[in-house]
Amino acid sequence: MNYLESNTNTHANTHANTNIHTNINQKESLDHSKPKSKWIKDVVYDPIALTEYSNDINKYMKELEIKMLPDPNYIQHQKEVTWSARTILVNWIAEVHWKFKMQPETLFLTVNLIDRFLSIKTIKLNKFQLLALCALLISAKYMETVVPSIKDLVRIVNHMYTREEIIQAERCVLVLLGFDLGYPDPLHFLRRISKADGYGTRTKILANYLIEIALLDEHFLSYPPSVVAGAAVLLARKILFNDHDWNHLFIYYSGYHENELIPVAENIINYALPKAEHHQLSFMKKKYSTESFNKISLQVSQWIKDQGLVKK
Repeated sequence: MNYLESNTNTHANTHANTNIHTNINQKESLDHSKPKSKWIKDVVYDPIALTEYSNDINKYMKELEIKMLPDPNYIQHQKEVTWSARTILVNWIAEVHWKFKMQPETLFLTVNLIDRFLSIKTIKLNKFQLLALCALLISAKYMETVVPSIKDLVRIVNHMYTREEIIQAERCVLVLLGFDLGYPDPLHFLRRISKADGYGTRTKILANYLIEIALLDEHFLSYPPSVVAGAAVLLARKILFNDHDWNHLFIYYSGYHENELIPVAENIINYALPKAEHHQLSFMKKKYSTESFNKISLQVSQWIKDQGLVKK
């Protein structure tokens, strides 16, 4: 590999995760109920983190994340919606989400609802933004303490849709998805993995950015959120510290060995980063270029140039 070292063949492709769901469910070697005795000194006890239940919670979340995955090939039965249209929509709804100052988890649930709905139902292109608005509204009601009014949403799209259309679409989405909103997003798994390096701020912010820009690209629809989170941390450590040490703590807290994550990290490099760098899809890069995010996206842009990943 040019950018990520490994002792195994890690050529990235769109089918890199063919057996990953089977691995998650069947591979007992990574289903640790406790850290091995030689690891105990490295695991810090945190009473607020419900350590006694953390393994059971994590096991349940990994089962649930598979259930909540969309069909990665749903575009094949869509007559008007394309992958390009989806990318533009996600970039737009991410900006709307940010303007309303919502929690990060709300954005991930919003995109998940959009993808799961499109996995079941064909939609016309002129209703695509309506789907995004009602998905955001549903997610906000589920995640937020302060929810934007429908009047605000109507104003956001310059009265393209009426209040009644948004309410009707909201009902349609909820019924079609069986009111199933308990999506374990990548940030849940990122928080767990962050224990491995003592919740390093720079690594976590960059991993957040990488996870978020992965929303823009269809190649990540088939990856469980825990895999995306692990790959984002792996790549973040490579970018920031040129660090290849995916040690026993990272394996324990993520549930994955390095060679399982490298194909996904390579896909972030090959697919997500180019979209984030595109001038027409610049919102996420602009958002993470601010002081509050340590201008992390600018560091990524410089790394891309240093690696020769963009044409001069």
